Amino acid sequence: HVDVTGNLDVGAGLDVTGNTTFANGNRTLDLILADSPTTGNVGCQFRAGAADFIGLAANGTDIGLVVDNSNKVGIGIISPDTNLHVHTDSNDEGILIKSTGNSSNSLNFDANRSGANAGIGSVRGRWNGTTVAQMSFITGSDTTDKNDGFIIFGTESAASNGNVNATERMRILSGGGI
Repeated sequence: HVDVTGNLDVGAGLDVTGNTTFANGNRTLDLILADSPTTGNVGCQFRAGAADFIGLAANGTDIGLVVDNSNKVGIGIISPDTNLHVHTDSNDEGILIKSTGNSSNSLNFDANRSGANAGIGSVRGRWNGTTVAQMSFITGSDTTDKNDGFIIFGTESAASNGNVNATERMRILSGGGI
């Protein structure tokens, strides 16, 4: 049943609260699944307008997972900067890849580059937005079979120009040499 406040009671003490807000041409629909109308613990927000997104909240107030209008996913952030943006606010938070069985895990970069000496993927360490250390995976010279490559390790000093890519300091060749 729908009560006088607009809450939809679906039974067993579970309320679904829905509201539509029109402000500055934006439309928002909030659905909160709660043990009671005042203590929401799971929520979902659909927002249309200047900041379109779908958001999920585990505590009913703070949105923890967002898919924005350009299909970028944010975890802990409403406005993701990249395809997957994980925002942390304390030490040792981030991404965990874990297997519980007798198996290994991997992080794969797979790019169909057409030429030699082209970047396949990078792991960058940034300090307040400036790249200070980097490990890059680069295509080798066999552009027919595409079965060779090398790894570049780079760092930056205080006198560097702040490029996106760190300056090469060591290279591991496809044959294993440095």
